[in-house]
Amino acid sequence: MNTVRRAQAFLLVTLLVTVINATAAATVWSGPSVEFVKRDWADWTLPENQDRLSDSVALTRGDLAGLFNVAAENGYQRNISPAGTRWAFSGINGNPVAGFGAANHAQLLFQAWETAVGGAPILPGNILNRPAVVHLVEDDVYLDLMFTAWKQGISPGQPTPSGGGFAYTRSSPAGVAASVEPRQVPLLPPAAGLGLAIFLALSGWRRLRVAR
Repeated sequence: MNTVRRAQAFLLVTLLVTVINATAAATVWSGPSVEFVKRDWADWTLPENQDRLSDSVALTRGDLAGLFNVAAENGYQRNISPAGTRWAFSGINGNPVAGFGAANHAQLLFQAWETAVGGAPILPGNILNRPAVVHLVEDDVYLDLMFTAWKQGISPGQPTPSGGGFAYTRSSPAGVAASVEPRQVPLLPPAAGLGLAIFLALSGWRRLRVAR
């Protein structure tokens, strides 16, 4: 009897670990490519000038300086912003060019946005048309992104800021149309997965006890 109970306990633990690992697994956005544009001098406090990726991350930029997460910050903080995100850029800081992408996120080095793109002095020259992968930390989502426009805040011969314009294309969740605001939609809520595992384990235990 003790042997059977130990076997059942092991089965239950195995099922629980499997479900927890499955629900905790990272999500890779592989849906249609969408474009986001924030024009020069656009009001960054308005939702239409923010790219809301999840409940915890909405990317935007002021009239100068860098990218920040308006869902968690009121402005750009060097080597911190956008809060709640980590970045990797192809060919920078040891990240590969071949095979680069969100699907291979386990092989990439992720850092704060400014650091990942090479640092402030060379950021404008590095950022355009270079594949990037973004990790939404709280949501554990990885997505592909590429900047197609970036107005430098202040440059030689330009005494006033450029207005903070920028644009990029990025991936969206699989199965979500490009015109729909992206949202992570889990196939099975974690609570439902754990309940199913416990039900299956207990059902098997009861069957074995009846068989004895």
